Amino acid sequence: MTTQLSFFLDRSAIDVIQSIAQKASSQDKSIWATIIGVALALFGASGVFGQLQDALNTSGV
Repeated sequence: MTTQLSFFLDRSAIDVIQSIAQKASSQDKSIWATIIGVALALFGASGVFGQLQDALNTSGV
């Protein structure tokens, strides 16, 4: 997976993602952490798609 991420992210970002994944798998999970994580992921994804839509509208594609 890190090989695939290296096409889009630099090494320091990949290290952070790996660290987060390792810590998340070793700790107890709570329903609130899951809800907050999903909400933040959706919020971030909506921002990315909004920017992509604006860029495509601006370029005339």
